[in-house]
Amino acid sequence: MNKLNIGSGVDYRNDCLNMDINTNVKADIYRDITRGLPFEDNTFDVVYMHHILEHIRDNDDFFFIINEVFRVLKIDGIFDICVPPYTFEGAFSDPTHCRFFTPRTFDIICGNNGEWDTLPQITAKFNKEHFEERSSLKDGTAKEYYVTLKK
Repeated sequence: MNKLNIGSGVDYRNDCLNMDINTNVKADIYRDITRGLPFEDNTFDVVYMHHILEHIRDNDDFFFIINEVFRVLKIDGIFDICVPPYTFEGAFSDPTHCRFFTPRTFDIICGNNGEWDTLPQITAKFNKEHFEERSSLKDGTAKEYYVTLKK
């Protein structure tokens, strides 16, 4: 099974090809994903992107990255996402966060949102397989959305 971990940072995974923009962390490939993913179409079974999407400032870059992940995933491939929810104070207090997420955000990305059936910038056709809000700290103060999109 081919797996890609984008934004490996402190989460280097031995069973994945690990990619990060930061050369001060352990990664197999160092790359700015807004320049594209350097892989053939239909390469990966799973792409992990935990705590990356909230740092993508530009809308065009955000849409491009969603489409790039779709391109490199195999049919039935999984896009495994983790982002802070808009209700978590840490989503706003971190000065590097420039994008905020609600449960509906992923419906919109997948084109399942009534009046916004599609965003023309997103050519990817994901299906939302799973959505869950979890506590990420033992005291329950931090929250995260875990989302699984399927190609």
